[in-house]
Amino acid sequence: MNPLQQIDALLPEQCIGQLGQRRQSRREVMPDIDDLCVSRGAIEGRHLWLNTPFLGGGRIFVSDTLLAAMRAKELKGFVVREVREL
Repeated sequence: MNPLQQIDALLPEQCIGQLGQRRQSRREVMPDIDDLCVSRGAIEGRHLWLNTPFLGGGRIFVSDTLLAAMRAKELKGFVVREVREL
């Protein structure tokens, strides 16, 4: 997959670290371990995107609808982690 759509949907102040602390800025967000949160309004109607600016590392975001379709087709090789929306 090569998603070309890049949007700024991350809500860093709503992201929560391992010890329950809220992040203050995008630079503090640790995408591999934090409870991430994105803007529902920013992602509405989208199914596949990259968040920018972000920390990179091949993190692709998909909608629940696309994820369900991928699972129905029994596609393998994806590590999926749920992300909150506000």
